[in-house]
Amino acid sequence: MKHEDLFKLGLAIRDRRKRSGLTLKLLAEATGLSRGLLSKIENSRTVPSLPVLMSIAKALQVSLANILRDIEGDLSNPYILIRQQDRKQVKRENKKGYLYETILSNPMHQVFFETAVIHLKDEAKGKLISTDGDMFLYCLDGDMHVQFTDEAVPLHQGDALYFDGRVPHISQHTGPGCASVLVIYLLHQEPAT
Repeated sequence: MKHEDLFKLGLAIRDRRKRSGLTLKLLAEATGLSRGLLSKIENSRTVPSLPVLMSIAKALQVSLANILRDIEGDLSNPYILIRQQDRKQVKRENKKGYLYETILSNPMHQVFFETAVIHLKDEAKGKLISTDGDMFLYCLDGDMHVQFTDEAVPLHQGDALYFDGRVPHISQHTGPGCASVLVIYLLHQEPAT
C-alpha cells in the first residue's frame, strides 16, 4: 500500500470485525496476533504490515481488496484542506469522557501522520496506552496532564509536549470545565516482513 489512510483502515477493520460478531479477543485467536496489536490497528496507532493485514482479512473472511477499498487519498494536489464542518467525531478505545475530532489522517509525500483535537471532560479516565510513533500535544484550553508510568506532566493553555508515543501514557483532565488538546501522531511505518 503506497498511500494508505490509516484512520479509514482502522475503522474499516473495526466495522468488519463488529459486523462479523467478533470481539478483539476472538479476532486475536483467529489471527494469532495480540489483542494489543489489533487494538492499535483499529485505533490508528500503528501501521500494519501486509502479512498482518492479510491475516486479519482471512480471519474476517473477506478479501484484502474489500478492506482496502476507498482508503487511498488523492495526492494530486500540493495541499489538503479540511473545513471545520468536515471533522469526524470518533470513539477510540472505549474511554469515558474523551471526544476525538479527527482533523486529518492522510499521508502526503510519504510522511504518515494523523491530527485530532481531543476534548477531555471531567470524567475522562483511561488506561495507559502506547502508539507506534512520536506524539506532539498542544493544549488549546483548560488544564490537563499527560500521565506516564511514573510521572505526570502538567499542561496548561499554550503548553506543548513532544514525546515517544511507544512510552505508555494517557492524557487526563485536571481542572474545572473541560480541556482541549491538539494531537499530532507521527507514525512509524512497520518494516516489511
